Amino acid sequence: MTCRPEGRRYTFSIEVTMPITITLLPSNEDGSGSNLFYAIGTLTFSGSYPTGGDTLDFTTVADKLPIDQIIQVFADSQNGNSGYYVPVQGTAINNWKLKAFSGGGTELSAGAYPASVTTDIVQVTITARKLQWVASRSLVGSSATRTRFLGKTASLGQVGHYRQESRLF
Repeated sequence: MTCRPEGRRYTFSIEVTMPITITLLPSNEDGSGSNLFYAIGTLTFSGSYPTGGDTLDFTTVADKLPIDQIIQVFADSQNGNSGYYVPVQGTAINNWKLKAFSGGGTELSAGAYPASVTTDIVQVTITARKLQWVASRSLVGSSATRTRFLGKTASLGQVGHYRQESRLF
């Protein structure tokens, strides 16, 4: 938070930074499977480690992940760091936790990330369930054709007398 005087007033600004940044490259994503989507990326750490683990927010890379449910995540050091990382599943894709441990098995204590973590190259491997379309048509009189996707309904115009719906398996 910063505070700048402007005459008799002060301007306050708060900069929000994500302590863990997830980077995914299109060349490391695979959606060729019929039901699962795979992605490999890197994690970058900044700020402080909170008690109980830091938040992994996959909505920050949602534009690269055509998914709604993450099944499994692995995080591994790629440069020989003796510490290790344990992803803990959240209730949604924006509230997973990542616990960091020293080589002896002790969880990091709350405070600034040590250099062994901020300089570590951490690979993240994500397995997620793909969004799938299932069309079901039912006669609905003279209403417009509509498509339902992730709980949202979008009108496609007066195309016919059918309603299309999709569901995530």
